[in-house]
Amino acid sequence: MEVSLLGRTALITGGSSGTGLAMAREFVRSGASVAIVARGQENLDKAKAELLKLAAGHVKSAKVVAFSCDVGVAAQRAATYAKVREALGPIDILCNNAGESRSGGTFENIPEENWRLDLETKTVAHMHFARLCWDDMKARKRGVILNTGAISAKAGRPAAMPTSVARAGVMALTKGLAFDGGPHNIRANALLIGSLETGQTVRHYPNEAERKAALAKTGEHIPLGRVGTPEEFANLATFLASDKASYITGCAINVDGGSCPVV
Repeated sequence: MEVSLLGRTALITGGSSGTGLAMAREFVRSGASVAIVARGQENLDKAKAELLKLAAGHVKSAKVVAFSCDVGVAAQRAATYAKVREALGPIDILCNNAGESRSGGTFENIPEENWRLDLETKTVAHMHFARLCWDDMKARKRGVILNTGAISAKAGRPAAMPTSVARAGVMALTKGLAFDGGPHNIRANALLIGSLETGQTVRHYPNEAERKAALAKTGEHIPLGRVGTPEEFANLATFLASDKASYITGCAINVDGGSCPVV
């Protein structure tokens, strides 16, 4: 099955590495013009150069732009979106992907700042970017919103309560967007990550041998017997962003190798 995003525009937060960059690669290969947003300028520059080279070899008409933004700051979200819209025009596909997981021990030991950061960078930022894109999507009767979440939204992990709560909010937001967006042909779905090898994994285990050992150990507890890849996540996202998924909305899909106890 050939999936095409030719002529579409996409905004991907957390787009300079991991799942965000993997989505950007697949979107560009499928013909979309892409804006990637992340905090680190160096990684953004590297990712943009890679994507421009990829576009030149696949769909030369596809544009690639990159902007630095801390999605946890409302003013930066609005300013960055304005730059993206000026560069690419109205956004057809929004991928709310930014936000790293934070652990905090038991409830009484979790720093209050962890709660604020998780809710702001995940639930609130996802909502705000959706709102920024919403009027254009409604006016054009076309839009896809993909919210990256985690399986802890369905089955909370006690050692990561703030992120579990924030991700549950993302799942509820996705369902609400699907209901309100349906009459305007705006689809919204959530992709819930289990264990993937991402940039966070590399930062946590900079030593390659230690990283491989940790991933192998994690894989022992996954029905498929291994940790997933960002590319596998991106394959699903590309399908959901395309017209091939035109009747799929309001879903929270586990991308976890079967590890979540909840369907």
